Amino acid sequence: MIQKAQTSGQALAAYVVFKNFYDQEITSRDIIAKFIRYIFEKNHIRTFTLVQIEQYLREEFGFQIPEAVVKSALNAVRKEINISLDHEVYCVDNKTANPINNVDEEKIQHEIETINRLIVLLENYLKKQWVKNKFSRMQLIEELNCFMMDEESKNQDLSAKIYNGTMN
Repeated sequence: MIQKAQTSGQALAAYVVFKNFYDQEITSRDIIAKFIRYIFEKNHIRTFTLVQIEQYLREEFGFQIPEAVVKSALNAVRKEINISLDHEVYCVDNKTANPINNVDEEKIQHEIETINRLIVLLENYLKKQWVKNKFSRMQLIEELNCFMMDEESKNQDLSAKIYNGTMN
């Protein structure tokens, strides 16, 4: 019963998120592309592989995004700036590197802060409602990632509490 309710809740949450993006004409690829551009700027990256970008996304933001999705987002970035590809190594053309500096870092920082505030609110709610079990912030983020990426939950109890907390 919990699994069925969880699936319905995930579908509803996914609908709300993607409808909001759709209304604003923002694709998930566009959002991931912004994070990739932020990583370029922050780390002054000029040559990289797809695997390295996946690692940066995981280390910097806790995202575990499939390679195909990262590649698609990277292709969106390549439309904005000149990035060549040779034997699985990407290289940013220094002549077109300046647009990377135009990443709206303030907007990205605001989005990160908003996500962090939502995580803190959910974390506080769960701690009040579920005193007997302990969980780390990283476990909560991992469960939210599983939820958003439609992957199998790593912690069924925490996942059920997240679902119940968001549906009440």
